[in-house]
Amino acid sequence: MSNPKRRAGSGRIARSGASILAALAFAVFGAAELYAQSTGTISGRVRDASAQSPVAGAQVSVAGTSLGAVTNNLGRYVIANVPAGEQTVRVDYIGYSSVERTVTVRAGETITLNLEVRAEAIALEEVIVTGTAGQARRREVGNSISQVNARDIELAAVTDLGDVLQGRATGVQINDFAGQVGTASQIRLRGNNSLTQGNDPLIYVDGVRIENNPIGSDDEQGATPGLLDMINPGDIERIEVIKGPAATTLYGTEAAGGVIQVFTKRGTAGAPAWTFSVDQGVSSVGHIGGPLNPKSINPTGLNVNDCSHEPGCPSSGSWLRNAHMQRYDLSVRGGGENTSYFVSGRWTKEQGVIDPQGATGYSIRANVSFQPFNGLDIRLTNSYARRDITWIPDGNNAGGLLLNILRGPAGYTPDNDDSLILNNEVRSNIDNLVTGVSINWSPNTVWAHRLNLGMDYTVSDFVDFKPWGESFDRPEGDREDDQQQDRNLTLDYVGSMNWSPVDVISSRLSWGGQLYEEYSYTINGFDNTFSGPGEQLLGDGTIQDVGEGRIRVQSGGFFLQEVLGFQDKLFLTGGMRWDGFSTFGSGFGLAAYPKLSASYLISDESFWPTDLVETMKLRTAWGESGKAPGVFQADRIWEATAADEAVPAVIIANLGNPDLGPERSSELEWGFDLSAFNGRVFLEFTKYDQTTKDALIGVQEAPSAGTEEATLRNLGEVKNWGTETSLTVVPVRTDNIDWSLGIQYSTNDSEITDLGPLKDLGTTRQVGMPLWIRWDDVVTNPDAVGELPVLEKQMIGRLFPTKTVSLSTRLNLFRSLTLDVLGEGQYGHVRPSGPAYQNMRRTSASNPAWPYCVPILEAYNAGGESRAALTALQVAQCVRRYSDQGVWTCEADFFKLRSATLAFRLPENLIPGTRSATLSVQGKNLFTNTDYCGLDPESQDNGFGDSTPNEYYTLPPPRTLIVGVRVNF
Repeated sequence: MSNPKRRAGSGRIARSGASILAALAFAVFGAAELYAQSTGTISGRVRDASAQSPVAGAQVSVAGTSLGAVTNNLGRYVIANVPAGEQTVRVDYIGYSSVERTVTVRAGETITLNLEVRAEAIALEEVIVTGTAGQARRREVGNSISQVNARDIELAAVTDLGDVLQGRATGVQINDFAGQVGTASQIRLRGNNSLTQGNDPLIYVDGVRIENNPIGSDDEQGATPGLLDMINPGDIERIEVIKGPAATTLYGTEAAGGVIQVFTKRGTAGAPAWTFSVDQGVSSVGHIGGPLNPKSINPTGLNVNDCSHEPGCPSSGSWLRNAHMQRYDLSVRGGGENTSYFVSGRWTKEQGVIDPQGATGYSIRANVSFQPFNGLDIRLTNSYARRDITWIPDGNNAGGLLLNILRGPAGYTPDNDDSLILNNEVRSNIDNLVTGVSINWSPNTVWAHRLNLGMDYTVSDFVDFKPWGESFDRPEGDREDDQQQDRNLTLDYVGSMNWSPVDVISSRLSWGGQLYEEYSYTINGFDNTFSGPGEQLLGDGTIQDVGEGRIRVQSGGFFLQEVLGFQDKLFLTGGMRWDGFSTFGSGFGLAAYPKLSASYLISDESFWPTDLVETMKLRTAWGESGKAPGVFQADRIWEATAADEAVPAVIIANLGNPDLGPERSSELEWGFDLSAFNGRVFLEFTKYDQTTKDALIGVQEAPSAGTEEATLRNLGEVKNWGTETSLTVVPVRTDNIDWSLGIQYSTNDSEITDLGPLKDLGTTRQVGMPLWIRWDDVVTNPDAVGELPVLEKQMIGRLFPTKTVSLSTRLNLFRSLTLDVLGEGQYGHVRPSGPAYQNMRRTSASNPAWPYCVPILEAYNAGGESRAALTALQVAQCVRRYSDQGVWTCEADFFKLRSATLAFRLPENLIPGTRSATLSVQGKNLFTNTDYCGLDPESQDNGFGDSTPNEYYTLPPPRTLIVGVRVNF
């Protein structure tokens, strides 16, 4: 039986506890209600003031409090519990100027505050990855870095990735060397610094090195595809370019030509944000023939624009057509607190300006990031691209279309029927996979680690097929099939320790290493003389040949680097890279590359007049990197041959050099970056001097060595120097008008300063000469009237520009209409015109093969006063017995309107279910100004890796007009 007193006491205790809980609840919720009545909420979105696109990942904070938020992938933010009253809201985002706005917060209410930020040309807090150990803020870096962001190219007329950099980065020269769809651009960073080992830059995509050599091509088409152009420009977040040994030291051997690193987009927190775009365009080539061939004497455009008088001419009366281009893009980005994603896809179909040339392709990308716990960030990047290219035979090829069309009756086709050439099938099918993982672990503010592992894998199928009974030059049929596989593996690790021994000094010690392997496998099959029509595959011909190649190149290196910072305004960097390479000679060992740099933000000093020049950074850097010798060049190679009566034998193909090492390029650069007049003027200037020592040069061996082949040795020296200047001015900036002007100017020149024990390398390679020149016959009395030409071998000029200038402007009106224009000029170089010279050699009374020479030959053949009125240069160019190719090497200076865009952003919510929509009209290569005597001053048929450009019967780059719509939803 229970105790009644106990029960009564318990009840009193329960009632008392309930009262206490009720009182506590009233206190808590009452206080919360009272607090809610004294606070409010700020929400809104952050946009790019120029592009009007959302800015994801921006930090929005309330000054004087710990309150803040990060914008999601739609640029939206919400900050709750903001104290009532007047508050200052600030937006910070790397690459943009900070913005502050004052608002009045009312208790219990939500106010909307939309903010706009503007891109900052000199963003000192911007994080740089390329050329640094791990990553660094721009303020810490002592060398120049060119960067192109998504916002810079969103409105540009871009048909391939080469267009992205063209004219947008100082010291970067990019040329469209042929007009066939699928042709890659030639890229040079600060000119050329190697005589024999190539001058192409290294290419990285999200930390994975990709193939930058020609792939899936042959001489048959006079054009070369490149893997860089298989990247969807819409996937690009930014591109970083470092251009000399002072910046590329940590990349070691092979980096002397510079490094280009492409970073693709990542996801951001928020609901899925979709973007869909459609582009429809048309490409065309204007009147064929240079300024020396006006329409009055070249009415048919060298038989290309009008071929109605020629057999085999298409029914349209022209070899050219208005080529249709179409592309479709779809992407989505989003994520949660710990996981984000970016997924995209593209499909394209582009016709060439001559039927049936063209290309189709598609690409898909999936980038995923996740953070399993605080401090660990794992990023997966995956992309796959396919491109199928149909070529026309072109270039230095007797069966080339343009060669035979331009030569008219002097071509090689039977009865001058050039349509027979199109029976030759030439195609490239390329598959490219790039996959990688990046693991970033920062357990605290002191330690940081990054591990990158990735693979670039490419498969190419190139076919050159002349069917039985359909080819004029191979009537019994001919087939070539080249299968190529390239696999590039990248593994690198970077660790760093950050600490401050005292408040005014910071230290970041970094260490790391990199392993790289390239494996290439090729099968080249050749069949000819088929027995009749049918499949006509390899193995069906009566004459067969096959070749196989397997090449593996391995390299590895490790480095140390220390960055000392003083009061966060002076930074000193010192580092060293050590490299081993499988192509070095067995007796060489490791190559060591040092670096030193300094960066000083002098505008942070108290004496600096920040009211006039708010930012001023001084910088200087010195460093070394190299170029490795080619595969087997250090080894003794034996080659099979046949002695008398077909007895098998071997000969020495390469004597080898066990001490062979890399070329070593060192560079000293210095410059400054400044921002003035409240962000209205931005100026960057850089001067650099490069010296390449131990330059690799082939030395002819004595016959007693058992070979006639030259052996590569480290014995030359080359110098390369120049300047880079970039100026941006914003003359007008209001709420409704934003107008910016830009000019970039670069100079570059070179000189051979030493050839070791060699006297010269022929007339074109002598001490004191520029690195790449044209040496040929020059008319020494060009303006003499009535005289015969006097020819003398001389250096005609440089084959690469010594001056490059780009002009740009962007005008935004009422936040809806944007005009973006970019033009580029290249000056100070020459280019030999093969078509002009070769056609002139075939000129006769019945075949005036080069129109410019028609009136000159008429005057010359007339004799008397007519002949006496001609200049010596005119006679040398057009009278075959006096001529030489040198007289058709002409100044190749030009200025082209690279890109022009007019875009209109539709009013929001005009299209139900969408966030925004933009209509655009874009043009590429709309205008060219040049006095070049050939077809086009950029054209060449030797491929994008060639250092001796020569125009030879290749289509000039076309004009392109694109109409597009972009919808965000």
